[in-house]
Amino acid sequence: MNGRWAMHATAGILFTDAVGLPKWWEAGEAALGDWNLQTLVAFQVVIMAFLEAARIRGFMTTGQSGVLGNFPFDPTGQDSPEMRVKEVKNGRLAMMSFLGMVLQYAVTGTSPLEGLKAHMANPAGVNIFTSSIGNEMVAAIIFASIAPSYFVLKEQIEEGDVEFRAMTSHNPNALAVSQSASEIFDVMHPPTVGFDMYMDRAVPTGESEPRGLVHKLKMWHRSVRVCLVDPNRGMVALQKRSPNKDTFPEMWEIGAAGHIESGDESRPTAVRELAEELGVICVEKDLRFLGCVPMEQAC
Repeated sequence: MNGRWAMHATAGILFTDAVGLPKWWEAGEAALGDWNLQTLVAFQVVIMAFLEAARIRGFMTTGQSGVLGNFPFDPTGQDSPEMRVKEVKNGRLAMMSFLGMVLQYAVTGTSPLEGLKAHMANPAGVNIFTSSIGNEMVAAIIFASIAPSYFVLKEQIEEGDVEFRAMTSHNPNALAVSQSASEIFDVMHPPTVGFDMYMDRAVPTGESEPRGLVHKLKMWHRSVRVCLVDPNRGMVALQKRSPNKDTFPEMWEIGAAGHIESGDESRPTAVRELAEELGVICVEKDLRFLGCVPMEQAC
C-alpha cells in the first residue's frame, strides 16, 4: 500500500509541476483552503493507519494483499507473479523518488522540474554534491559502499567461516614448465581505444617470438588467469608465487595463471595451469569465461 501511495504521489507531483499548478508542498493547503499542512498530515496518518490495519487483517486471513475486502486488490484483472514483482519494484522506486523530492525541497526549496532545469543549465555547479549537504552525501555514499562488505565480513569472522590458506603446487615440474625460455608466444596487436572486455578479443600480428624476447621488448601477448571459487563456503583460492618467477616473485595471486603458447587457446591453457600449479583437475566445460582484459605491466 505504501508503494502504491508513493506511485500516486510522485505522478501527482510531476503533473502539478509540469502544468504550473501550485507546488506539491502547497497544493494541499491551496485545495482545502484554511487547512494547514499539520492538519493534512494528521488526517493522512489516521486514514493510512485504518487502511493498513484492514490490509493486515485481510492478509492474515487470505494470504493476499488488498484493500477493504478485496484480496487481492486487482480491479483490472492483471494479477500474476510477474506483475506482482513489477509492482513491488515500481513501488520501491516511487518511495525512493518521493523521498528524494522531499529532501530536494528541504535543501533547495525547489520542485523536481525546477531542480532539473537548474542542473541541466549548470551540471557541474548545481548538483547534490555542491548543495548545502554535499559533504554529508559524500560521507553517506562512502558508508553505503563500505558497510555491506564490513557487516558480511564481520558475520563470517564471528561464525568462523573465513579461512586463509596458502596453497602450494604439488607438481615439482610446474615452475620449469612455466619458466621455460623456449616457450613461443603469439604477438598481438595493441588493444584499440574503447576495447570491450566482453566482446573484443586480442588480434594476432601473425608473428611469434620466444618468451624472453617478448618480455624484454614488452610485446603484447596472451595469458590466462583462473579464479578458483568455492561458492558453498564463500572462499577464493590464493597461491604464493615462487621467488624464482621473473614477474612478481613471492606475491600472492588469485588462483592460477599462465601464458598461452603459440597456436594454443585460453581454455586448454587454463585447464593445464590449474593442474600444474594447484593440482586441480577439471575439463573445459567446468570453466566460466569472464572476459578479455588488456593489461600493461613491467615484465
